[in-house]
Amino acid sequence: MSTLLERTFDEAITLIADNNKAVANFKDTRGEATRRAKSHLVATFARDEHLANAKQRLKVLTELAAYITAAGQRIKGVVQALQSSIDRAQKGREKLNERIALLLGSDAIQIEVVAVAGVDRFVLRRRGHPARNLSDGERTAIAFAYFLTKLKEHKNLKDIIVYIDDPISSLDSNHVFQVFAIIKNLFFEKMIDAQGKPKWVTACQQIFVSTHNFEFFEMLKKLPIDRQKPTQLDGARYYLVKRISETASTLVDLPASLRRYTSEYHYLFSVIHAFSEHPTKDDVAQLLALPNALRRFVELYTYMRLPLADTNVEARLGLLVGSEASVRVTQLLHHFSHLETVDRMSSHTQLISAINPVVEELMDLLRADELHFNALMATVSLATPKEDARVE
Repeated sequence: MSTLLERTFDEAITLIADNNKAVANFKDTRGEATRRAKSHLVATFARDEHLANAKQRLKVLTELAAYITAAGQRIKGVVQALQSSIDRAQKGREKLNERIALLLGSDAIQIEVVAVAGVDRFVLRRRGHPARNLSDGERTAIAFAYFLTKLKEHKNLKDIIVYIDDPISSLDSNHVFQVFAIIKNLFFEKMIDAQGKPKWVTACQQIFVSTHNFEFFEMLKKLPIDRQKPTQLDGARYYLVKRISETASTLVDLPASLRRYTSEYHYLFSVIHAFSEHPTKDDVAQLLALPNALRRFVELYTYMRLPLADTNVEARLGLLVGSEASVRVTQLLHHFSHLETVDRMSSHTQLISAINPVVEELMDLLRADELHFNALMATVSLATPKEDARVE
């Protein structure tokens, strides 16, 4: 009990001493507290003022940075424009991109000029990314655009002989008109002759265009050239690459049937009709061309007669001549249209002998459609045998 009392007494004495000390030093303690309070208020004011100034400065600097960035972009554009005016690669890039967009109908594929080891290189990009897995049509469009752009680098196009091989290969039919317009605008120009009359001439020394697309061929026949004077330098000549053996072909004058007809359908009928009227029917060149002509003609004829959805040529022909005759005709045509060599064809004499009945069966079918047959015969009469037989 006495121990607890003593400890309590000691704590009271200590507390009284501390209190007396605080009372004795109150003035100094209050002064120190006042000083610290003033210092805190001053520091807080300085900090807030500095922060406000910093925010204002940051705003000014941000606006300045945006202005400098925009100015830099404008200057960069001016520099690129100036470079483009003097840099052939850049000029070529711009023209290439224009032509590619025209051919493909969009700017999905673009060409950029990139310096590699100090040499300018073309890089293909699709919407900003490297263009990979190009379609055949895209490859054709890019190659044709590059060819046309390179031609423009020549100082005098009049010194150039131009050969364009099937520029619409792998392009869909929508681009036929664009390619035709490019050829017409780039390689043909109007001038005034000595008599003061307007006259179309080629912008180059001479131009050759080859194609296996009948629609494009028909458009080429509409180029502004003198077709009435085919033997003159400023006139047009038409040729056909004719296969004469397994490994050889020759150039012949385009048959009058192809030159005068405006339809593949008319031409195919002229081939079939010529075979039907041939006295011996053993001409190898005719036999090589006939199966494909027959197959294509039957496809077009049956689709014209029966424009049914989701039907093949065999089904359509079956509705016209019966399923048995349809199978006999179409199977024979499919077989011969895929023969690869003259030797293979000549080794199937029995099947060759079956072609003539197929032709006659088709001709009988056409004769039954009297108005249609008479119209086809009228187109055949437009072509003279003498013109078709002339070889260049």
